[in-house]
Amino acid sequence: MDPTNLEVGYRSHLNKLGELRYEALNWSFTARAHSYQSLTESEKSPYRRLPQFLLEGEVPELPAGLLADYQAEYVHFDRDDEDPLLEPGDEVQGDRVHLAPAISLPLETSWGYIRPSLRLWATQYNLDKQQPGLDEKPNVATTLTSVDSGLIFEREADFGNRRYLQTLEPRLFYLHVPHEDQDDIPAFDTAELDFRYDSLFRDNRFSGRDRIGDANQLSLGVASRFYEDSGLERFSVALGQAFYFDDREVQLDPATPAQTDNQSNFALAANWKVTPDLRVNHDSELDKGNLEPVGQNYRVTFSPGDGSPGDDRLLYANYRQKDNEREQTDIGVRWPLNEQWNVLARWRQDLERNDTLDALLGVEYKDCCWKVRFGYREWLKDDDGDRTSDRAVLLQFVLRGLGSLGDDETTLFIREITGFDEDKDEEF
Repeated sequence: MDPTNLEVGYRSHLNKLGELRYEALNWSFTARAHSYQSLTESEKSPYRRLPQFLLEGEVPELPAGLLADYQAEYVHFDRDDEDPLLEPGDEVQGDRVHLAPAISLPLETSWGYIRPSLRLWATQYNLDKQQPGLDEKPNVATTLTSVDSGLIFEREADFGNRRYLQTLEPRLFYLHVPHEDQDDIPAFDTAELDFRYDSLFRDNRFSGRDRIGDANQLSLGVASRFYEDSGLERFSVALGQAFYFDDREVQLDPATPAQTDNQSNFALAANWKVTPDLRVNHDSELDKGNLEPVGQNYRVTFSPGDGSPGDDRLLYANYRQKDNEREQTDIGVRWPLNEQWNVLARWRQDLERNDTLDALLGVEYKDCCWKVRFGYREWLKDDDGDRTSDRAVLLQFVLRGLGSLGDDETTLFIREITGFDEDKDEEF
């Protein structure tokens, strides 16, 4: 997966994307050209990837149980440097070459595992229009060393009239990444990732490839799962926290001070399959001092047939809240009218301002080899504090198994409703 974060909204720019992908047994190659057509003069012109080449793969049949994989990327970023909205530093553009080979030795049994891993992170830039005094050819070369380990305990547990197999799974993850000065490097496609339970066990707190976060930390987590005799996971809950032995100096913006806390907040995650058709998911961030929620997400999903092929029924509702940032609801539905026709709808609401952030109502017609979708969409724009609504009529064609024609951001928005990756025609 290409972990980039070029967050450019459909509200002000239309995606223009061309991609060619080749997949072999142990490797894949992607060639991509990605640019935009601007619809407004009130926002900065976005970065374009013209072109991007990405090679990813695994090395087969290594001795002694070793595993190795690699990533190699070349990408050229540019933008309209005549844009009057660009501020000092925004004009920078240029080439990035990234290499990230890794080797690991997973040692696994039925009752536990330990997975030491070593990855090389090497990135070289050749920049134009760099600010005076900053390096035009900055580079980063460092290592990511990690040890992931866990134990799995099992017991029979009775609840009411039902018996489950309950597991207790303590997990310990150590990560060390030396600090590298990255202040001269622009953030072309990088963002800081949200704090969640699974983020405790990532090897980088940033998405993309323009930042590698320095780390000397130990993450502790414990999970418990409940399985029925059929193997169905009925319920799971997990709680974890990270302990930091050094300050985290690398930041997305060099002006941001280092993070100096010696431990993180708590991360909580819980999943409950109420029935075969109804699921409830929750994750939250709890203050390490008073255990009060700092941010929380709830999702209820009703999917009769559990997303089996040919069963398009889906209804979900989300609630997302984070202190001083957001409080939103998100409701979506995909429901068949008959074997060929589905209705699609989605509504996102800002509860703090009582605004509709995004709404879609549409229909979908599908045949064995293609689909067509027609819809009406309304969304909220924020131009320098002036919040206004915009509207569009959408038309999308999908060649099943070959991809889709239509606005890329709209495709992602509809994909949230459909639950399917159109490129592979399987559950997303």
